[in-house]
Amino acid sequence: MKRWMIPILFVVVWPVHAIPDYPPCISPACYLTATPATLPRLTAQQGIAVSVFGFPFRLPAGMTSLKVLQGNHLKIRFKQCAFYFSWLDYRKKSDRRMRHWFQKSGIPINRYPAIVFESTPRDIPRSSAARRWIWHAALHEKATLLKGTSQVWRYRTGKFTIYHARIRFSGYRGYTLISERGRQDGYLYILDNCANERIRRQFIFSIGSDKETVHAADQ
Repeated sequence: MKRWMIPILFVVVWPVHAIPDYPPCISPACYLTATPATLPRLTAQQGIAVSVFGFPFRLPAGMTSLKVLQGNHLKIRFKQCAFYFSWLDYRKKSDRRMRHWFQKSGIPINRYPAIVFESTPRDIPRSSAARRWIWHAALHEKATLLKGTSQVWRYRTGKFTIYHARIRFSGYRGYTLISERGRQDGYLYILDNCANERIRRQFIFSIGSDKETVHAADQ
């Protein structure tokens, strides 16, 4: 009696909305999208007008230190809390995978904040692996930083779009991404540990309010 050996082919089938680098995003945070809001009205502008990686802000009174860190990072400390700024253009060696996918997708890097704050798992594109990878990375970031957050906001002023959320992640209380229309090569990433909402509003929401006079950290 002849025995036939039937080869068995094992195929790993990933869900439609998953890629090997990131599992499907199922956290409630994955479905949060930014609510359009009016930029809070600030009191009379005080302090020094500064440029942070080319983005103009008003520096409130009470700053105790300003330190430029290696790799396009800046730390500005006040008595109550600190802000950590990063200019993200994915040029560092550690970011080469992210830059690779942006180049293959044809999506400008300054669109990433909108993908994070305005997309859900239902919006993951099927047109290309590169675009799927970017959306999964964005959703993973959102699920990590916005865990337990119930609302996020989008503000527009001039050529700037500000996405902001109050968070509780690893000691941080605020998470902000800012993109600039016409500046496609990157975006501004800000974390802060401010429990005082007033100082965050005075600083972050002052963007574009005045012509910069002091260059705190420019490229």
